[in-house]
Amino acid sequence: LHTAYRRQRQMCIRDRQYLLAIIAARMGDEQEAVQHFLRACELRSNLKFRGNLDPELSYLIRKYGLDQQDFQDNY
Repeated sequence: LHTAYRRQRQMCIRDRQYLLAIIAARMGDEQEAVQHFLRACELRSNLKFRGNLDPELSYLIRKYGLDQQDFQDNY
């Protein structure tokens, strides 16, 4: 039960970080958007590929090279 709760909580945090990245990008705060996006990717690495499907994030992924293997070093 404890493991299931922890997994569910981590999924909620990950989803929240990803959505905050989209919101920040729409508001024009690129730095905040990138920080939230990177945090979401720390929790689930395949989100960096999912970000390419969202126009707000795909722009930032290309601009800051977030699709590179060492994407955290580029920002």
